[in-house]
Amino acid sequence: MRKFRILRIDGGGLRGVVPLTMLKKVEAITGKRITESFELIEGTSTGGLITSAIALRNPADPTKPLYTLDDIMKVYINRGHEIFPERGALATAIHVAKDMLSPKFDTDGIEKVFRDAGQS
Repeated sequence: MRKFRILRIDGGGLRGVVPLTMLKKVEAITGKRITESFELIEGTSTGGLITSAIALRNPADPTKPLYTLDDIMKVYINRGHEIFPERGALATAIHVAKDMLSPKFDTDGIEKVFRDAGQS
């Protein structure tokens, strides 16, 4: 029986650089892109952003990814503060109840980053 391999990445905001670093190591060891090593990839919050970016295919050549792990890492390092802005102590206290009922981060930052990425 063939194994069905699943990659799941949890949330954690800017800590998404940790699974990205691990995935880069897996690619280096196996010599394969992550999408070739797993039948299903999914994630929550920042993990969902990473797995979505990994899964996107290049429209000019659908056999290739639109973004490499290095591309995604650069977004986290250079623009992560726009997607996951830091909150001060007062803002954190105010948002505690709100965060239980809605997403922790506003979509403005991620929408801007993805719009900019689509134009490059």
